[in-house]
Amino acid sequence: MATSPKLNGGLTLIEVLVVMGILIFILSLGLFVSFDAYRGYIFRSERSVAVSVLEKARSRAVNNLYEMPHGVCYDDASRAYVIFRGASCILGAANNETIPGSASVGVSGLAVLSPVVFEQITGKLVPQLSPYTSELDITLTSDAKTASIYINNEGRINW
Repeated sequence: MATSPKLNGGLTLIEVLVVMGILIFILSLGLFVSFDAYRGYIFRSERSVAVSVLEKARSRAVNNLYEMPHGVCYDDASRAYVIFRGASCILGAANNETIPGSASVGVSGLAVLSPVVFEQITGKLVPQLSPYTSELDITLTSDAKTASIYINNEGRINW
């Protein structure tokens, strides 16, 4: 009588489950790291946008564009930066330029009632009345991250 040969080439259920568990662990670790990297990228990107908007307004003031001072304020309702002409920020004015910001990053120090205004030609910071200050600190916050942008009385933007 001939016996059939036994096939030993397959995987057991336990081996398959162990391999799937290891793969799920590696993929979840990678997903967690990539989300954290993405949040960091969004935060750094928002800081770059804020600095660029401030530099653009200062550049317009130094170049005496429209023979007016230029400034920046932040509209909390629409989460957008507003570059304006003149000494005060009036939301919705026809000559404003609106640059969208990130909804996940909070901005303080650029309120509509106390905007950043740069003088014509010199680019110096125009002191604000409430509260009176010749230097300004703008703070960006997101989760546990915080960044500050400083503007001194000469209009220098440090970040």
